[in-house]
Amino acid sequence: MVCPTLGIGGAEQLAVAYARGLQERGHEVEVVYGYTGSRVPEMTEAGVPSRFLSPRLLSPRTLPEWVRALRAVVREFDPDVLYAQSV
Repeated sequence: MVCPTLGIGGAEQLAVAYARGLQERGHEVEVVYGYTGSRVPEMTEAGVPSRFLSPRLLSPRTLPEWVRALRAVVREFDPDVLYAQSV
């Protein structure tokens, strides 16, 4: 699951809820995010792994950096589905 940030917004809240729900149903889930991660402790407590992609906010200018980082995660994690929340 990809989310531009894991801050306090509604899209971030949904990403956390989706990740937790999927994991509770037996799916292997990892959330990748950038810029800010104030919801990471909540996910860690729920046992949902997360990975920081970039300290820079996702934008057309930072997209190449994000794509490179995301490709590395995909090669390592090898997901069946890649879900992007609010991208």
